[in-house]
Amino acid sequence: MMNKTNLLKPAALIAFSALFLFASCGASSEETANNSAAPANEAAAESPSESAATNAPANENAASGTNTNGVTKNEQGDEIRTERVSFAKGASSAAVKGTVKGYDVIDYIVNAQKGQTMSVSLKSSSRFAYFNIRSGKDGFAAEMDVDPKPMDVTNWKGALPKSGDFYIRVYLVRAEARRDGKADFTLNIAVTGGGSNESAALPGMVTYSCSENLEIYATLKNGGERIEVEVGDTLLRLNRTRTGGGSTYADKGEKNTFWINGDDARLSFRGEDYTCKIKGS
Repeated sequence: MMNKTNLLKPAALIAFSALFLFASCGASSEETANNSAAPANEAAAESPSESAATNAPANENAASGTNTNGVTKNEQGDEIRTERVSFAKGASSAAVKGTVKGYDVIDYIVNAQKGQTMSVSLKSSSRFAYFNIRSGKDGFAAEMDVDPKPMDVTNWKGALPKSGDFYIRVYLVRAEARRDGKADFTLNIAVTGGGSNESAALPGMVTYSCSENLEIYATLKNGGERIEVEVGDTLLRLNRTRTGGGSTYADKGEKNTFWINGDDARLSFRGEDYTCKIKGS
């Protein structure tokens, strides 16, 4: 007769095997599900990094007021070059050459007096090059109290509304700047005439023809508060002492004086008086 214990052993073995197979299948299904979800989770984790990498160049290109070798860069990294224009001895005009590319600009600085006439013309290899004129570094062309306004032009002439530095900005129109265009140009600048109750000295120097066949050269300094006058081999540095009906400049003790009104001038030098006039006026 078969023992009951022996009959139970095969049944238990079969039940255990079935349970093992069920557990193995369940684990395999769970592992497969987890592996399928992984790429989606990895892609989601990479997206922020890709966005940050895309934005990085824009942040790196943003400059803030860097100044090297006289060239300033604005917040977008575009160059703003400045050059002061001085006229040759005895001249009332000058021609400067330059190149602008993309969004870069050049500011040409000219010092002149209220009432003087400024003429500016631009000749360029590109029809997209223009200039504006501003009265002062932080001024706007639209604020110039003149008609026509010196805005987006290639030629302009007008009487100056104030004394000081004038900024002539050469640039490319926006559409051409976006294309990273380039323009070679020549800018002609002239300042003529005397101001209203202001000295008539021009940017750089002005030549005066005086009595006794004397020729002298005068240059305004510090916005008209001081003047330098070349008389032969002597350089007079004179300070303004009086205004009204012209401007008078003198050294200490008023041993030497220089008076200007419009195109006319009068020099007292080493005890001698000379009447003068702007050469060619």
